[in-house]
Amino acid sequence: MFVLAHLSDLHATRVRFRPGELPSLLGKRGFGWLSWRMRRRAEYRRDVLDLLCADLADQRPDHVAVTGDLTHLGLRSEIEEAASQLRGISPPERLSLVPGNHDAYRAPVDLSPWYAYTAGDVGDGGPLPCWIRGPVALLGLDSARPTRWPLATGWLGA
Repeated sequence: MFVLAHLSDLHATRVRFRPGELPSLLGKRGFGWLSWRMRRRAEYRRDVLDLLCADLADQRPDHVAVTGDLTHLGLRSEIEEAASQLRGISPPERLSLVPGNHDAYRAPVDLSPWYAYTAGDVGDGGPLPCWIRGPVALLGLDSARPTRWPLATGWLGA
């Protein structure tokens, strides 16, 4: 038997602005920050992720698939913090990641700290990663695209 754990919409990062990032609050990201500040920061808590990680360690699944929204606003500090969280969940050979719309909030998007988890292991690691784990093939369809406010949508190519 193959045991797959699936996590989605973790939103477990802290929202901390680095010098020079405050102008990114203009527009869509500002409304996202306001939503986080007023409501979502109480809903998405790091202590819950810590409990989940402890349970995953006890359950020892064969593979963990993480789909979307590790961050709230896609800030560089959040992307780096989420990379550290991924390392705490599982090593890259046992975890696959497909980013979500909150991770690709605005262009340009630099998800390089996550590449070990997003590249897949079949093909060239391009836009359609595939992970082969025993009898299972996981295909990552990433529809997340930076969009203008108030949209949070995505699309798949041809």
